[in-house]
Amino acid sequence: MLEVKLDPRRLSTASTVARPTSPPPPPPPRNSIDGSSKQNSRLNNSNSSGDNEGYVEGQRRLSRNGNSMWYVETSTDTASENGSSSQGSDLNLGFADEPLYQFYAANVAEMTLSELTEGETDGYEEITAPTVPSALDLVSVTHHRSLWCEVPQVRNSGVLDTLTQSQKRLQEAKFEVMTSEASYFKSLTVLDKLFSSCPLFRDENILSRDNRQVLFGNVNSVRRCSEKLLAALQACWQGCILLQGLCDVVHDHVLSYRDVYINYCTNQISMDRTLKMLKQTNSNFSTVLTHLETDAECQSLTLYSFLMLPMQRITRLRLLFETMLTLLDQSDAEFSSCQRTLDVLNKCVAECNEGARSQERLEEMVRLSKQLDFPAEMNVPILGEGSNRWLVRSGQVTQINMDAKHTFGRRLSRTGPKFILFLFTDLLVVAKKKSEDSYLVVDHCQRNLVEMQEMRDFPGNNRFLLQVTLLENADNKTVEMTLSCDSETDRQRWLQVSSPPQSEAPGETLYEGWDCPQVTAIHNYLPTQPDELNLAMGDIVNVLRKTEGWFYGERTRDGEKGWFPGSYTREIASKHVRARNLKQRHRLLQLSADFVQQKRKVKS
Repeated sequence: MLEVKLDPRRLSTASTVARPTSPPPPPPPRNSIDGSSKQNSRLNNSNSSGDNEGYVEGQRRLSRNGNSMWYVETSTDTASENGSSSQGSDLNLGFADEPLYQFYAANVAEMTLSELTEGETDGYEEITAPTVPSALDLVSVTHHRSLWCEVPQVRNSGVLDTLTQSQKRLQEAKFEVMTSEASYFKSLTVLDKLFSSCPLFRDENILSRDNRQVLFGNVNSVRRCSEKLLAALQACWQGCILLQGLCDVVHDHVLSYRDVYINYCTNQISMDRTLKMLKQTNSNFSTVLTHLETDAECQSLTLYSFLMLPMQRITRLRLLFETMLTLLDQSDAEFSSCQRTLDVLNKCVAECNEGARSQERLEEMVRLSKQLDFPAEMNVPILGEGSNRWLVRSGQVTQINMDAKHTFGRRLSRTGPKFILFLFTDLLVVAKKKSEDSYLVVDHCQRNLVEMQEMRDFPGNNRFLLQVTLLENADNKTVEMTLSCDSETDRQRWLQVSSPPQSEAPGETLYEGWDCPQVTAIHNYLPTQPDELNLAMGDIVNVLRKTEGWFYGERTRDGEKGWFPGSYTREIASKHVRARNLKQRHRLLQLSADFVQQKRKVKS
């Protein structure tokens, strides 16, 4: 079978959850009504993280030619006019030489690629004697960031002679957290003061209030967020050149301000779309924007590059802490705090990604709700209140009429009409194209009541065939269709999204959220491991995974996920059970029909 890569947002995440390493406890005695009997704990707990394998070398550190001035005597006013604290005017005095974040990110990407192509290094760059800079160095010197080992306080302290190469790399990674935050804050200040606060953008003829809110509404909040983190990091640096406590500073900051990042990233799709629309349709806006982007303060960088920074920043922070964790031993004092910080960063990045994906899906669903024309007798609200429905896959297919039962009730030519299939998370819609951007719905069926099977090809153009069965269509009937896809890749992708996920582990069963069993707790269960789910009698859980007596699922009342012993629960009636029964009934009818047909052939 052809292997096809799918969009990651289409795939199940169930298989990424670590499997339990021991059998589940037996259920409590039947006479234990209140669940107060003693819970049996898991045996042979295997919780050792082992060595950090697959370690990727840290980013090569960029060194600047010549001496570097760390503290700058001149004061520059960087406070925002619309709400930043007055502290911001002095915050970056020690970081005035840091490049804008876009140049920092570009250098990181360049060095990462260089390491991958040049081979392994120790990840730490020693500082050599100053050399005569080239013309390119002279031009790009302001794009280089500071190194911890270059700072006069560090070089004069003698601490460099006491550290191993690994410890030096750790210090550079910690220092990069601070210097890159300075670059990030510097770029956000340009975004805030040059673009967001531009008086011309307050003119409704150039930029409407709504569009201005979409583009710049969250800029000040992310800038103030960065300002506070940079102040805390600078205080940490002033207290200790080894930056002890840096992990705790970032941990507390992310916990306090992660909603700021999530809100900004959720709006990022709208920002991108609005900016493109304005540049294409609003000449006044384009003229002002071109003038601002040529300003020396933004160093020829585009507004788009500034607007995309927050998502890049939170992702880069996570990578820096991943590097730091690989450079720490479990016995090190900072190991646990670094691990805790990485955990909250991972969660924040995941929530930012999900926020952006959710917004993208919502906009896509709004567009489709206007394009899909449902007949009155089969009207389905594509955008229901509180609906989590989104588009999984869509594409054109051609109906092949092999005999009457493979059509919608009429005998057509051998090659029938073309349909557009829209597969949503819980629904399959079959439609015909009315115009370039509108479709007439012909039929629909719940996703867990759709079966797709690969068919052998027939002579001529009847290739890449699928047998599609709607077990209960819009008329509550079972309908079969033979459809021809445009390519083998299309056929395999349709088969993949219509089939339940398959586990490579023996004895394990995986389910998708759109077709999963539901269980109710018949005993209370108190977790014995952090990844387990607390159960109270009567709790209802959607089961996403079963293995060796353990179930992994999502509790319906609060969305909490975790492992629990299957013997503490009982399956209840659900859409999954109904779909399973309908599928079994359909298979029995197929077998009966095949048997009758074979008997007729024998008699004839």
